[in-house]
Amino acid sequence: MGCLVQRYGTTKPVSRSVGSDKKEVYKYYSDRLREDIGPIKLMRSLPALNHYVSLLDMTKFTIKYILSYRFFFIYMARTTFQAVRPLMAFCVFGELMKLILATMTSGVFAFFFSFVLAFEVLYFFLQCYISYTFLTMFFDVMF
Repeated sequence: MGCLVQRYGTTKPVSRSVGSDKKEVYKYYSDRLREDIGPIKLMRSLPALNHYVSLLDMTKFTIKYILSYRFFFIYMARTTFQAVRPLMAFCVFGELMKLILATMTSGVFAFFFSFVLAFEVLYFFLQCYISYTFLTMFFDVMF
């Protein structure tokens, strides 16, 4: 018995008061649960959060997830340009041709004016065909 006392005994005084022990002993189970289950203690006790989740890994995943959408924005911009291309050709290029024609103050024959309008219409339909061809390459289901 003497060897057990020497091995497991301590010479340091215990600093617990007897009154606090009685309060701990006679607590209701629900009161103990309220103290034991708190958000901070719960976070520390979940092994999934402690061992499998890292703030750095979560940040890396978030950045990769957001950057994966960059191709959608690139494709959307390209498709929007191809869809608006005939309108741009009709408005911008047509207005430029009319501006050039209007600034030429020398005698312009009527057939030259009709040639410019015919070229505008032909160029517009060519742009429509190019846009339609481009869009059908990517959207097979729609057409």
